[in-house]
Amino acid sequence: MVQTKVLTLGRSVLNDKQFEISLARAATKKLGVVGISGSGKTHNSAVLVEQFIRQGVPVVIFDPVGRWWDLGISADGKGKGLPIAVIGGQRGQIELTPEMGGAIARYVAEMRVPTVIDLSQMRSKSHWRQVVADFGNTLFEINHAPVHLVIEEAPEFVPQRVMESVAGVYGAMDKLIRIGRNKGIGMTLIAQRPQMINKDALSQVNALIVMRLTDPGSIDAARDWLDAQGAESDLVNTFIGRLPALADGTGLVLSPAWLKTFDCVQFHRRETFHYDPEADEDAFTATGNIAQAVDTDSLQKAFAKFIPAKTQLTKSSRVEAAIVERAERLQKENDELRTALETQQADTITDEDVQQQIALAVNERDAQIAKLTGALAAINEQIKTALGGESAAESASLPSHMASANRVTALVQKASEKLDKTEKKILETLGDLYPMFPSGVRVEQLAVESRYSANGGAFGGALARLAKRRLIVRASGMIRFNPDLLR
Repeated sequence: MVQTKVLTLGRSVLNDKQFEISLARAATKKLGVVGISGSGKTHNSAVLVEQFIRQGVPVVIFDPVGRWWDLGISADGKGKGLPIAVIGGQRGQIELTPEMGGAIARYVAEMRVPTVIDLSQMRSKSHWRQVVADFGNTLFEINHAPVHLVIEEAPEFVPQRVMESVAGVYGAMDKLIRIGRNKGIGMTLIAQRPQMINKDALSQVNALIVMRLTDPGSIDAARDWLDAQGAESDLVNTFIGRLPALADGTGLVLSPAWLKTFDCVQFHRRETFHYDPEADEDAFTATGNIAQAVDTDSLQKAFAKFIPAKTQLTKSSRVEAAIVERAERLQKENDELRTALETQQADTITDEDVQQQIALAVNERDAQIAKLTGALAAINEQIKTALGGESAAESASLPSHMASANRVTALVQKASEKLDKTEKKILETLGDLYPMFPSGVRVEQLAVESRYSANGGAFGGALARLAKRRLIVRASGMIRFNPDLLR
């Protein structure tokens, strides 16, 4: 007789029995883990992840807070933990860049290696979302066996209000939540407040693990979820009443339809190291043992084949390639926005929501047109320069070489200390665009990328002040860094 594989999470407070979930199909289910800071939601989620990995299910954790790398260390902090790769973050084995989401998905799908994607050291939340969106879209296309995703700080990627800045990543995650099971993909969403997770996403959750909640909005959200699952009102009231007083590490496991379970569970201690950033540093004695169950050299060699080879390009072809890539990305963002709009359930959308989404779509379209117009103008300026169309004085003022990314970043950071909000935003945007447009960008393109109106007083005044401080220069209708500052 074949023994049924189970995930053992803890012990029931109600009947003092081990709380277990059958592994069969669990990896492709959707779970939610919610609770206030310090209630144990990340710890208890790690217990679930440990069980998945020990049963042979690869887990991928998106970690904006930099806390999940410790799965690779033994409980005493001195030896090997779980065989998990760490990409990004302070303790990553591979540096994480914004364009690597698709490559990581291909690596996971083929190699079946549990992976932490540590987003905490990335420059901006837009980079977080790019990595997560590209990973999700690629994994959906190519995955062929069970894999479970864990989304720490889930409202960053599936927020209640889907604004323009998160439309792309929301579209990717919504697709995985709704139909990812058909591709063998399950997901755990972790959040401090359940009401901050998109209602449509939360409605798809098969089991909700609720740690201590104290604010009325969060408690009401948990109640609404149970009501939507068809739970009996008396049972709902009994369990909801426990939430404000739950001890750390204890959670209500609520799953009326899938597990047919209402239980209060004291989760087991983790089998791997649990790093406490507030504890004495001397308590952490690991020296170079982070994720050692996955050898760093072997990981880097294995991962390298999933990164597309970079062709050597001339300066002009690099500019054209960058423009094509940017145009394709804009089209992709537009498609993802359309998908996100189409997937909204009609019975939950108000007239105000419809008008807002239409306005966002129109603004996105106009922004794309402005971006592409500015990009094409930049190409024309590059061609004009190459053909000698500018005067000798103007040509001489163009940078003869590209400064390093570190040099540009250092300049922006140093200068930003004395700038106001608008000036800082413009300078940061110019820095983001520098790798593609080292010779500068047109005013209209810079305005669109900075989220300002090119004809607005705030934008024009900030440009004038930046030029007066000699941080930027204007020539032939282009804005660029003062080349003297990049030498």
